[in-house]
Amino acid sequence: MRTLNNDRFLSAKPISFSIEPLEARQFLSAVPWSAQDRLIGLDQATQNYPSLTGAGETVAIIDRGVDYNHANLGGGFGPGFKIIAGYNFQDNNGDVFPYDNDAHGTGTAGQIAANPHVVDGQLYQGVAPGVNIVALKTNGVADLKGALDWIIGHREQYNIVAINYLDKTNADQNALVPELQSLTDAGVFIGGPVGNYGPSPAYQSANHLIHLVGSVDLNGQISNFTPRGSAVDLVAPGGGVNITWYDSGAPQDATSNGTSWAAPQVVGTAALIKQIDPKFNPAQILSILQDSAQPVWDPVSSMTYGELNVNAALGLAYQRAGSAGRAVSAPIPATSIAPVVTAATRTPVVSKPTTPNPGTPFTGTPFSTGHIIQAKYFDAGGEGVSYHTPSIRNAVGDTYRPGTVDFTATRTGGRASSLGWTQPTEWLNYTLQVSRAGTYDLTTRVASLGQGGVFHFEVDGIDATGAMNIPDTHGWNRFVNVTHRGVSLSAGSHVVRLVIDQAGANGFAGDFNSFKFTAVKSHASRHRTVAAVAHAAIVRVKKQIVLWGAFTRKPS
Repeated sequence: MRTLNNDRFLSAKPISFSIEPLEARQFLSAVPWSAQDRLIGLDQATQNYPSLTGAGETVAIIDRGVDYNHANLGGGFGPGFKIIAGYNFQDNNGDVFPYDNDAHGTGTAGQIAANPHVVDGQLYQGVAPGVNIVALKTNGVADLKGALDWIIGHREQYNIVAINYLDKTNADQNALVPELQSLTDAGVFIGGPVGNYGPSPAYQSANHLIHLVGSVDLNGQISNFTPRGSAVDLVAPGGGVNITWYDSGAPQDATSNGTSWAAPQVVGTAALIKQIDPKFNPAQILSILQDSAQPVWDPVSSMTYGELNVNAALGLAYQRAGSAGRAVSAPIPATSIAPVVTAATRTPVVSKPTTPNPGTPFTGTPFSTGHIIQAKYFDAGGEGVSYHTPSIRNAVGDTYRPGTVDFTATRTGGRASSLGWTQPTEWLNYTLQVSRAGTYDLTTRVASLGQGGVFHFEVDGIDATGAMNIPDTHGWNRFVNVTHRGVSLSAGSHVVRLVIDQAGANGFAGDFNSFKFTAVKSHASRHRTVAAVAHAAIVRVKKQIVLWGAFTRKPS
């Protein structure tokens, strides 16, 4: 049976200060985001989709109670506060905070809805700080059934769209299938921790009605306490994370381990997706979460798990809401907008490099025109020298390219083959040796599930292509050619830079497999070629006439 009550607390620390979501934004913008929030793209999501806070949506937390007086959670209980309602099924009264001794429900609520606050110089925030919380305190199978029945009876009243479910008593979920199924049919997303008994195989929830979440550490690796296997629907940061907590009534933040802290991040994101389109059902929400997740390879189980990416999930939700016929359009991320550069306004490429290349060719030899250049073979040199990426880790973790550039895996799950999860401000350098000056066409192999973003190429620090759009190729492994014609290159060594300007509907620009410079023949060369072809044709015709005449000549 699953054991979910052994989440481990590592340390406690007082809150530096807590700030309401709409207050002191200028100050908060100067505070660096925490590693755990950056790991799930929450920093990007709040910047790209500032109106998506979960406002108007309600999440029900079935746990051990919630400290509604905690500053991170709004400091109050009832209408007008973040914790708007609840019930204590253990003591049969309305107070959900008589003795939440281990602060488990409080930590869960913080991962979902904590106001932005600063701890040790880092910014922390719940995934959906504008969401409403209903806290239901339980202890036993009867309490769990009572809590589910309560949600069924009050779902419409409070607009409950998601549930964070804790089976802390290891109850037989088969007895609760009717209630869980009723809520699922009503469109309520149910998520919960997979447990902390890893790396043993994970137990599947009854009829897969509860979507189970495992943990990754702050390096993006599967936590050793996470159960493995196909029953794990997603993973999110739960190892060494900061949570909302208290000790003897004193509100604090604490560092803790447990899948209990990973699950509410997924549940909170589900509430944000419901804010985009309330018609999304749980299966559609899970599909959005999984399709937008970053793959994490686990050598222990030899499996790949999907890690929550809030920013990508919201972008994909907008796309799928629109494709379903609802008039929904994703806002263009303000930080991702790049000026459109046309052929008329683009600065021509200079005849020689303006800056030396600080990196070195990855293969040891510069690439040549006419040859296919694999996008993954960008120059060596490291972050800020040969590349820059907003990512804080390598999504797949291939060791042949140490660093934080994200790679996609091949169809068969082998080594990385392409650049993936590309984001605005990302760039990569390639050393190119041009043997003959001239005009070249630049063809790039790209892919995107949904409408892709915008990129351009620079040569020696000057825009050489202008804005290039990535189309919807209907799959991350379905690459197509995007060509810009007429790039002028002088003979010699050049630094070619691939620059990501704007994300697409899925939250990323697209995947890049390769690119190639192909020489364009000059007009004179074309005329010579045409003349040579014409001359050759005339010669062939003359030969045919002579042969035909010899064949048809009568003997004398």
